[in-house]
Amino acid sequence: MKKLLLIIATFALSAAAFGASIDGKWTMEQKAKDQTVVVTFNLKSNGGVITGDMTRAGKRPKPAAIQNGKIDGDKFSFVTVSNNKKKGEVRTKWEGTVGDNQLTGNRMLEGGKGKKGAAFTMKRAS
Repeated sequence: MKKLLLIIATFALSAAAFGASIDGKWTMEQKAKDQTVVVTFNLKSNGGVITGDMTRAGKRPKPAAIQNGKIDGDKFSFVTVSNNKKKGEVRTKWEGTVGDNQLTGNRMLEGGKGKKGAAFTMKRAS
């Protein structure tokens, strides 16, 4: 019995030491012209690698693949790749920090020609 309690306590402390998990469904709101669009992320980590996808809601949902995903402690980064009729392939780099129920950070178009990035906050979907 004591060994079982020790194993459970060790596991609980190990989980707390690694912080919150990025795995799961996350949502954020994004301004698009005169409306607000919900963007959903489905993220999964395996070791230091993040995989998943992103979808912008709307009449024509726009999916984007997640590439080059990395997580180290509570810091993460990944690139979303989507297709735009006018611009072709659009690559956006996301970098941030994992919290208990939110992801916060900055996103920037790759090759953004000097543009500043935009802050974001994603909330864990229930």
